[in-house]
Amino acid sequence: MFLPVLAGLAGAGAAATSGLGLAATIGSSVLGAVGSVMGGFAAKASGDYQAQVARNNAILARQAAEVEDQRGGLEAQAQDQKTKALLAAQQVGFASSGIDITSGSALDAQEGSAKLGRLDTLNTKYNSDKKVNNLQNQALTFDSEAEVAESKGAYGLLSGFLGAGTSILGGVSSFSDKWAAYKKAGV
Repeated sequence: MFLPVLAGLAGAGAAATSGLGLAATIGSSVLGAVGSVMGGFAAKASGDYQAQVARNNAILARQAAEVEDQRGGLEAQAQDQKTKALLAAQQVGFASSGIDITSGSALDAQEGSAKLGRLDTLNTKYNSDKKVNNLQNQALTFDSEAEVAESKGAYGLLSGFLGAGTSILGGVSSFSDKWAAYKKAGV
């Protein structure tokens, strides 16, 4: 008398268990898909943020290059002024000593000072130009980093959607297998 009741309860328990297994498969698939999509959006947001930081750094590097170019130009002008002042002082010194400043060693000294002064000016400008070039290259590097970050974000988003699709397809496959097994067992 108890055996048929127990068998009925066992059948009801098996049906409940099979329903729970199917629900868990669906829930797992949905959660996996949502997690993949959320991860994709997070990757996109991170890529966009990193790209903006790199673009801001590129702007700052270009601004620094402009400032350095102006500073180098002003420093070169100041060096030229120093050279002119030195030449003027030499001419006054030679002339006050009664030396002819248009020929001989006085002229040679002035020409040498002028050449050295010009070389100092050129070195000053060259060093500044090197800094400008380095800053401009740095800006280009930051531009490239921004492009890479944007691409990583876009591919992360795509990967998230592909992961969601994979999760859903895996869940459908698992659900189908379980459903077929339950039907075959008569549950």
